[in-house]
Amino acid sequence: MYHNGPEESTPQRNRTETAMLSRTYFKWPESPCFDPMHDLLEGVVPMIIKNIFQEAVKSGKLSIDELNHRITKFDYGQVDEIKTILRAARNFEQVFHDLIYGKVPNVKKLRQMNSILNNHYFKERILNKDYPSLSEKQQLAENILKSFPQLEKTKASPDDPIEVL
Repeated sequence: MYHNGPEESTPQRNRTETAMLSRTYFKWPESPCFDPMHDLLEGVVPMIIKNIFQEAVKSGKLSIDELNHRITKFDYGQVDEIKTILRAARNFEQVFHDLIYGKVPNVKKLRQMNSILNNHYFKERILNKDYPSLSEKQQLAENILKSFPQLEKTKASPDDPIEVL
């Protein structure tokens, strides 16, 4: 169903007065007509991932068999495990709610969620002795800097301010 002019503001869709909305014959749909999350996740991101995989296969860094093996062996249970870990902390329910309804969650809570997940998986990898050694991490960092020299400009120095959550 269409309306003449803007519809009322709702918690999900905040409307502001614009020149287009003030027009008598401008039709405004009841359903949201712009959904960037779905545009990105269902349109742009898959295309980019496809191009990345094609380049990796062409360059020999990844084989089709290895890619198919990783896809078939992916553990979808990890998603539920992550939700279980985060739901143990009550203040993340609002973040889940915001994400489900396409709202932007609180940045501070997102950082806390990231910290909890990193700590959980970091400890798990140490217990399984699967965590890379210091020399392996240094070699990886050197390889990354060789591949992307522009990152050298972003290297942290003792003079940089401390990041605060």
